[in-house]
Amino acid sequence: MSLKTSVAAARPRISSPTTSSTAGDESAVVPAAASPRAESEKPICHLGSGRMRAALLKVADKLKPEHGPKTYVTSALLDKAHQQAEQPAGKFFPAGYIPALKNYPKGKTGSAVANPFTGEVIAARDSTMTVTAQSTTKLYMAALLMMLEGPKGENELFRTVGKQPSDEAFNADSRIPDKAQSHKPLNTYINIGAMAVTNRTWELLTERDRQLAEQGKPVPEGGSRPEIVLRDLLRTLTGNDGIEVDHEVAESERETGDNNRRLLGNVARERQTPVDGQPRLDGKGRPYPEMDQERIDESAANYFRQCALKMSPQDHAKALWGLEHKINPETGKKYLTADQLAILKDLTDLAGNYDQSAELAKKTKGGAIAK
Repeated sequence: MSLKTSVAAARPRISSPTTSSTAGDESAVVPAAASPRAESEKPICHLGSGRMRAALLKVADKLKPEHGPKTYVTSALLDKAHQQAEQPAGKFFPAGYIPALKNYPKGKTGSAVANPFTGEVIAARDSTMTVTAQSTTKLYMAALLMMLEGPKGENELFRTVGKQPSDEAFNADSRIPDKAQSHKPLNTYINIGAMAVTNRTWELLTERDRQLAEQGKPVPEGGSRPEIVLRDLLRTLTGNDGIEVDHEVAESERETGDNNRRLLGNVARERQTPVDGQPRLDGKGRPYPEMDQERIDESAANYFRQCALKMSPQDHAKALWGLEHKINPETGKKYLTADQLAILKDLTDLAGNYDQSAELAKKTKGGAIAK
């Protein structure tokens, strides 16, 4: 399959168009998402408004595989999408649900598209300006979790979260109601699901560190952190060693992140709750690691730093293209299998707009998730 458009496009596949701005939706570069918050709140975005979504849909349609390697997208076309999205004037401005985000400049927008065949990046406006990636990192972390578990890594992903869209806000405690699966958030895009994925990635990295130490091999001081491993992956995919955590934003979110810590605590406690007298087991048949409040706080801090990774629209276009096409130097194979890429695409279609995902799902075809 060809991941022809990025999670920022109205019909994402994974490589392009990806937009970034300093105002708009909390959903960052999740599929051209409409804001999950009240219209009056208008939190910071790395995407744009619903007007940008509509404009990008037209751009995405010009990247259909049947067009072949010749790109039909130009900087002028992307700029036109910006002009359409920016009517009326003053639509975009920074928000303060994370206080440090107020420090970002007002009215800056940029977009970038990766040609799905060549990887060439076509860009418009402030496409090299870096802003915290926020919810875009939810897709990248899900990819990392699957990578850690190899060709069938999607099994671990779906032991951690569900496959269902949510009809509640992105920050709700939305979990599968079935008793046997009640520890699982509905999907990887809502906050509770994204934190569960980050936490599970941390657990897998900790286990990998333990195995390396037993073999006498070096491990990072203090252990591997999911946001740092993700940072290094994104640097490799983009060729940009400047991708780094904005610690001011991460600390600001930590200080205001009580609801996220509460959500993660709910998942942690539910994982320890036996079902019909039997403990819940991970994919290797072992009980899940216990999480006290200190561990919950530390795991949430990992997530806040993950969301605070600073990237530009061009970085996103390159990273998303690289996930499909580049070769992982550690394995000699592509980073993700065709099935895993298809799953990410379908999850983005079905859940990337949070409680507004149904609107997008009507316009797309699922498939990989149903397997």
